[in-house]
Amino acid sequence: MRKVIYPGSFDPLTLGHINIIERVKSQVDHLVILVSLSESKNYMFSPEERCQLIKEYFHEDPQISVETHEGLTVNYMKLHDIKTIVRGVRTVSDFEMEHSMSYLNKQLYSEIETFIIFSDPIYTSISSRFIKEIAKNGGSLNKMVPKNVEKKLIEQFK
Repeated sequence: MRKVIYPGSFDPLTLGHINIIERVKSQVDHLVILVSLSESKNYMFSPEERCQLIKEYFHEDPQISVETHEGLTVNYMKLHDIKTIVRGVRTVSDFEMEHSMSYLNKQLYSEIETFIIFSDPIYTSISSRFIKEIAKNGGSLNKMVPKNVEKKLIEQFK
């Protein structure tokens, strides 16, 4: 079974994330969406809320599982015998960072392979930071996040 992992904070889940997930899903047997936790980040939504929003959107798709993990993604991958990581990139700076990270991951887990998926051009300007700012100021999010996430963001900023 070809099992791959797509890690990220998903705070919140965006249409850009969904585009990457759908494109990857069509190429693999199983996709683990790993909601990453980092002590150095301040999150809007709890890990449980982020997982729930992802699960709601994908309606318990049997090809997708949603998990959380605190710490190095490679440690999760080793523990679950996953050898392929997928990373989406929007910009050259994203690519440079992911390129460097792929070398570091390879040093930590020699069996790992990193697949870079370029963002669909219509999603290159979408970022979680901008989405939060737009939501905070009452702007339209319908071309940036799925409806369930938009609803949660509106509730968050009431």
